[in-house]
Amino acid sequence: MTGINGNQDETVLSSSNVLVLLDSTFPYSKITIKRNDAKIFAFDLSTHHDLANRGISHSLPDDYLSKAERGDLHDFVNSLYNWYDKIPESKNLEFDGVNLLGIMSPFEFHEYFLSNLITFFSVKKIIEQEKPHEIFVTWRLSKFLDLFFDKKHITILNDPNLTYEKGGQGKGFTVDQIELRFNVLSKPITMYVSKKTYSKVKNIYENIMCSFFNLWFKPTKNEKAILLLEFNPAAYQELFMNLNKTNKPIILLNRRRSAIWNKESLKILKKYTNCKILNYKKLLNSKDKKDLSLLKKKYQQNLQNLWKNEEIFTNLFSKSDISFWHIVKRKMVNLYYNRLDEYLEYLVTTKKILESLTIGSIAMLSEVGETENTILKFNRLKIPTFLLQHAFLRYGLTTSDAQWKYEDQKLVSLKSNYFLIWGNSDYEFFSKFGIPASKLKITGSARHDSFFASPRTRYNSKTVLLALSPLTDRHGWSDTNLAIKYEEQLTNIINIIKNISGAKIIVKLHPGENWHNLSLLEFFKKNYKDIPIYQIRSPKNVIQSSDLTIHISPYSFDLSTIMLESMILNKPTMLISLDEQFKNIEYDNDSPIVGLSYRANVEKYLKKILYDDEFRQTLLQKNKFYLKKFLANHGNASQKIAEMIT
Repeated sequence: MTGINGNQDETVLSSSNVLVLLDSTFPYSKITIKRNDAKIFAFDLSTHHDLANRGISHSLPDDYLSKAERGDLHDFVNSLYNWYDKIPESKNLEFDGVNLLGIMSPFEFHEYFLSNLITFFSVKKIIEQEKPHEIFVTWRLSKFLDLFFDKKHITILNDPNLTYEKGGQGKGFTVDQIELRFNVLSKPITMYVSKKTYSKVKNIYENIMCSFFNLWFKPTKNEKAILLLEFNPAAYQELFMNLNKTNKPIILLNRRRSAIWNKESLKILKKYTNCKILNYKKLLNSKDKKDLSLLKKKYQQNLQNLWKNEEIFTNLFSKSDISFWHIVKRKMVNLYYNRLDEYLEYLVTTKKILESLTIGSIAMLSEVGETENTILKFNRLKIPTFLLQHAFLRYGLTTSDAQWKYEDQKLVSLKSNYFLIWGNSDYEFFSKFGIPASKLKITGSARHDSFFASPRTRYNSKTVLLALSPLTDRHGWSDTNLAIKYEEQLTNIINIIKNISGAKIIVKLHPGENWHNLSLLEFFKKNYKDIPIYQIRSPKNVIQSSDLTIHISPYSFDLSTIMLESMILNKPTMLISLDEQFKNIEYDNDSPIVGLSYRANVEKYLKKILYDDEFRQTLLQKNKFYLKKFLANHGNASQKIAEMIT
């Protein structure tokens, strides 16, 4: 083991009680503990597993910070979204009234800050309760100790071959990496590329394909166009078909993922000739590019000046009279320097888009992405904006308060003129929590029109689909204890299914970018190599090939749309919640979804669905009834939405 001085050690020794704080940024397999009074803490799931496999007793920091304290930290971070408004110098980073510092997605900001604050205050409480005389700690975790422990008694475990800078630091906010996912046969593959590399490849690919297939939008002043932000044509084919029928120009603005990232999307845009891709870089003339270069020099200097007032940042980024600015400072500063070119281009091109193109309406699936965020801030012409609901959450009333606490429209407010929602249950939910009725329009779900046209068959193969929602850093509730519980429940369910004669298992991971997906893949690789796993495959296809959908959710307020999709395709649906608030809940007979606590008799209900035809048919009849409440305009939502936004 290498200490802070670079000397090689193989043991952790002390004459008094010792803390050893470990995470996956250090090869802790080299550690030998020779005293019984040393207490080891595992700060992530992989560290816990490795220590457990080696038979090393250890503790988890999760046990030192209560759920109420985590909730308080969540609300505190939420209050920091517009932090730059409290700094007078930030005015120097405005472009035409829009602050460059406010372009970042608030949820990217939220997850990074919340996870750091949870670690920060967990370490504080560990030291307060354990009262150590000496601490051995990894380089990454050492920054959380500065305010709480004497540096003279800290040894930093620093492996020269694996530093924090080189590995183990994650992605997104911290390193600006893009996660790419694809399947090889039945196994997901994940790789990472830098944002800059991804952007270059995306631009080259789009230039070739759009030029060859005539997919670039050619600006015109003749007719008002419909601007679609970050849409995937493959998921919204029926909507594109209906929009194309209007004969209005349909413009796609996709900065994150190309609108023709797969064959299906390319095929759709080739077919519907009114739908074109906006080459926003081409909107900039030579003068614009020169101005952009001058702006960069100006903003670089303004950024440097911004960070000089150390006192204001120390005070602003404080909680309970304890400043955490030293923890986030380096990453935050580097991030804005690294994204300066990108954000300036967002500002200049967005202004150009809205001023030079004739746009009649704007539709989006989220308001928090950088593309959507910038468009909304620059929309001074008051072009009508439409937010389309993109996920299914609300199938019962018992969790509505918790769901609202973490709802996008509560955290960042509703900025669009109209919110196009799926059904009556959503209308009741948003009305209850104060969204004006004038903004709520029930349209149904455009992305599910094709589901209603799909065959509803039973395979009689006893194939069970496990649809897994991952842990996230967004709520502050994710910890190693919950990840352990998740794996234990997965093991239990899989063993139950494997003991059923003729039963098969397929797994569908959430398609989003998430650290826990990688942990789940490792879990299956280690324990169940034979189970097919899909991440980016169409949910419609995996549901159709199964006889039952089991959704596992770590939180009562964060459910998966795949449950609704399963109901549309006439499949029995089971929800298993790992939420401790519902640890004693058994199935409610009035519900179309067999909702169970992780402590319930899962085997009993699983066998009833697979073997009891009467019970199964009762569930399917309830599906039909509740779908009318959950979804309006079955199979025709795209037409309704197209009429509204045109």
